[in-house]
Amino acid sequence: MNSQSIFQLLTPLIFLLFSIGFFVIFLNNKHLKAAAYFAISYFCGAIAFSIDFYRLFFDPYIVSYATNTLFLMVPYFFAIGAALKYKQPPNFVTNLTMVVATLGALSYFWFVDNSIVNRTIVMNAGVALIFGTSLIHVFRGGNPNLLDRLLFVLIAVTVVELATRTPILLIFTDSNLTEQNYATSLFALMMHFTSAISSLSVAMILFIGFGIEIMIGLQQRAEIDPLTGLLNRRGFEANAQNTIENARAIGSPVSLLICDIDHFKAVNDTFGHSAGDAAIKQVAKVIKENCRESDVAGRIGGEEFCILLPTATLQMANLVAETIRTNVKSFPIEQVGNKTVTISIGIALLDSDETYETCLQRADEALYAAKRAGRDRVIHHEKPKSTQAKSAA
Repeated sequence: MNSQSIFQLLTPLIFLLFSIGFFVIFLNNKHLKAAAYFAISYFCGAIAFSIDFYRLFFDPYIVSYATNTLFLMVPYFFAIGAALKYKQPPNFVTNLTMVVATLGALSYFWFVDNSIVNRTIVMNAGVALIFGTSLIHVFRGGNPNLLDRLLFVLIAVTVVELATRTPILLIFTDSNLTEQNYATSLFALMMHFTSAISSLSVAMILFIGFGIEIMIGLQQRAEIDPLTGLLNRRGFEANAQNTIENARAIGSPVSLLICDIDHFKAVNDTFGHSAGDAAIKQVAKVIKENCRESDVAGRIGGEEFCILLPTATLQMANLVAETIRTNVKSFPIEQVGNKTVTISIGIALLDSDETYETCLQRADEALYAAKRAGRDRVIHHEKPKSTQAKSAA
């Protein structure tokens, strides 16, 4: 076996390794469905290049339709993967139409005007067109970061290379291709080489992108409370600090709310822990429904929640708190005997030179004042005495 044959065998191996890599990503991260389609795409490429290398051992018609159908499936499934990765609707009908049209043109150059050169031109053009739909998904759904821009450029280069490589290679390699000499021709070698390079480049960018996505997902899951979907204490404090810094940079007010479910121990003791969980989820649901995108909400304890409201004055925070309180007691909970639960809320307005911890402590004091006053109410904490003294001075 010569060096040319060895290289042509490496191409399907490269595609197969990428297919396995994407499949492993999907198996360990089922929410990354795009990886599964990329795995199918590269697997189709691995099978197609393998059959293409051994084409002389099979019937030429069977080989032609088998390999070319598989080659068309490579960009077809890749485009679906790109659409899912960038949260765009896949172009199933459009791409399938292009697959059928390409196979129809292939049939013409088999049975009407038999020409392996024209079939090669048609196939590369069809693959380029289908693969080009991925550019639309990356362009529309990609973020303006280096990785997405690089992926867009690589796909664009691949599309151009697919559309132009057949005539270019024919000029510089074998201009008289036949069914017999294709598999061992320099033309076939260069086709395999350019395919391997483009697939390697695109796959590496995708692997890096999935790696970053997985890392971000792990970090987010580490900061999310699994029961409610709100931030946990760690996530809340990290996000709260950033929000406070941003608000102070523009001189915006910030209010802090602490909510606690009233008589929560009695709920657990009477109806069981599943009822307690249901009550917690119900309160979290109401909080989510009444928070803006800029607000920071988290479950910081067993039945305790915290909400940071940037740009909110004490009056605005009180309105939000009352809305949450009244909505919570408006929805009966099946696990709690179709009864409602109530919450108490403490509010503190962050002072200009106050730390997050001190503001949290004041909001907590207001919460306990609400508990002592009979629960199911909202109480706000006045400004620190030091601030009041400065104002009087």
